[in-house]
Amino acid sequence: MTFSKPDFNGVQVDFASDKYQATILASRISEPIRGSTQLSGGITEPVTQTNITSLFGGRATFQVGDFVEIGAQVMDASNGNTLLDMFNGDLVAGSLTAGQSTAPLTAIAVILSDDSPDDNEGGAALFSHDVRITSRDFDTGKETVSTLQEVVRPGSQWPVIFGGFRRPGFLAADGPERIIVNYDFNDPGYVGPDPTTIVGVDFNYVLANDFKVEMWSDRQTGLRGAPPPPLTAEVIDAAQPALLAVRRAEGNVADITNLQRIEFSYGLPTANLVGGFTIEGTGVLGFDFYGEWDRNKRYFQFPNAALFNEGEEHAVSSEGSDAWYFNVSRNVFPYFFYGEAYAIDEAYSTTAFLVSATGDVQYDNTQRHLYEFVDDNDDQDRFPDW
Repeated sequence: MTFSKPDFNGVQVDFASDKYQATILASRISEPIRGSTQLSGGITEPVTQTNITSLFGGRATFQVGDFVEIGAQVMDASNGNTLLDMFNGDLVAGSLTAGQSTAPLTAIAVILSDDSPDDNEGGAALFSHDVRITSRDFDTGKETVSTLQEVVRPGSQWPVIFGGFRRPGFLAADGPERIIVNYDFNDPGYVGPDPTTIVGVDFNYVLANDFKVEMWSDRQTGLRGAPPPPLTAEVIDAAQPALLAVRRAEGNVADITNLQRIEFSYGLPTANLVGGFTIEGTGVLGFDFYGEWDRNKRYFQFPNAALFNEGEEHAVSSEGSDAWYFNVSRNVFPYFFYGEAYAIDEAYSTTAFLVSATGDVQYDNTQRHLYEFVDDNDDQDRFPDW
């Protein structure tokens, strides 16, 4: 549930003794095989990369007695920019690239939809929404937090909401319907901080039923060009912008019994970390067993060109998910007994985004901009099945 790649391209260092074993892995996964460029006259020079995605991690195990082995593993894939000083940015959460921070973010959209649209009922129910915008005075370093009421021009409607069915007390998105909440910082109804000074945007929504929350911004690149704001259902269907999933409701609730407040922050993905522990037993009272627990943390950072140019850290947010697995078996000739149990959070992910040489990420390009920690390899050979 952490890392399994039969064709891993990178550096691997192994250590083994009677009681201890360890493996360290490292790779520049955005472009692992390039090391030099051939020039005229047979001269070669090293390839320089400004924007990279790096992978680093490992696993260690130790024997407890004769029958039990305990292990721990961690794997982190993070984006980086070599123009930053060595100790700037976050070694775990990564950093934004040059392509992501060259222009200010001017528009965000929150898309609410039915997570099970085929039943045409019990989709996302929006009861209320709020936003907090953090801005910085780069001369003094002072940060100011503005509420929704403070950034709306009197008599104007901001953010602009499209879609949804009006129900008593809430707005609903059943079946294929979508509720799209547009935060356009260039809209005449917005009188808050200038987009160039915004360093963080936090959302507070009250939702119920079978909701799915996705986000978009004009700095969120994809296979197609970003459409101009505001987003509508028709614009999404025509332009097919790259959307990033934020939250999903548990189960398929349709009676508002899961009414809840969710908080999330906008940011571009910069790192994906998976780590956990294992325990394995062989011949313990006649049983063999294996158990594993892992936590996945996905890191995001809000793009700001001024912070990037000064080499300062961006606001970091994260989402966490857990997964566990346990099996037990026993051989009693001529019978064989086996049982297993597991639980994996909906958002648990072993997928990282890869940056291009220009620092852009096409978040909807599964062929070139996604890196899987765990390959589909059911036959356990050296070639992935996909």
